[in-house]
Amino acid sequence: MVFTNSQNSFGNRRPEQTEYIVSPHIRVRKEPFGLLFFNTQNTKLTFVQSGDILQVKRLPSGKRLLCVSEGDSRQNLKKTLANLVHRGMILES
Repeated sequence: MVFTNSQNSFGNRRPEQTEYIVSPHIRVRKEPFGLLFFNTQNTKLTFVQSGDILQVKRLPSGKRLLCVSEGDSRQNLKKTLANLVHRGMILES
């Protein structure tokens, strides 16, 4: 995930330095409510009600980055991202 808003603060790292990469075994689909994550290892679904705040962008290398829309300042975004990292759906780098 690449943070495009310098207002977000995650620990000591500057937001534009934080990336969240979608795990290889996870499929992500954009839905009207936000994002739907599908874990191909255990077939579990995770619904993230993020609206248009979170987006997935595919890089030429094939990696998929989870991106935050510019201007977002939702407080619970940090908790949502931490939960996705904890579940192994995204990797922080």
